[in-house]
Amino acid sequence: MRRSVLRNVAFTFIFLCLNTIILNAQTYWNTVNSGTTDNLNGIDFYDPVHGIAVGDNGTILRTDSGGTVWQNINSTTAQNLNGICYLSSDCAVAVGNGATILRSENNGETWLPFAVGVISNLLSVEINESGNGVIGGSDQSILWTTDFGNSWNTVQTGYMGGGFEGAQILPDNSAFVF
Repeated sequence: MRRSVLRNVAFTFIFLCLNTIILNAQTYWNTVNSGTTDNLNGIDFYDPVHGIAVGDNGTILRTDSGGTVWQNINSTTAQNLNGICYLSSDCAVAVGNGATILRSENNGETWLPFAVGVISNLLSVEINESGNGVIGGSDQSILWTTDFGNSWNTVQTGYMGGGFEGAQILPDNSAFVF
């Protein structure tokens, strides 16, 4: 009986401590008005100040204030955009549905479409400091670049099953899509 009471007291104490930690952790989040009602699907920051978010209906948002204020940018597409990657302080690549690849050379102010030889929805993109990069697509498409995304080679495409919603390049240029 005594053990049961001690166990209940210990459980209650741990529960209250964890609840307090969780509640305190949530108080550090701030809501920011993005200026859009479209779903946002990807975000990347070049540094603590400059960031780009992408979303449905070709939405591209840009910040020069660390995310405090967001500016809606014309993306030149109505396709859903799913992933974004900064390559340098000026250059970024966004990917989306309908094999959409957009590239900006002026910190996200303007975007130009880039044609590739696949028809799948592109879900994720990552390019490292060496210029090697990978894109993952909905039909298990994988595209690869060695020149900072100026050109893309199709590694595979057209497989059944799920897509690759994540992409990662390691410093040794090993690439993963997942």
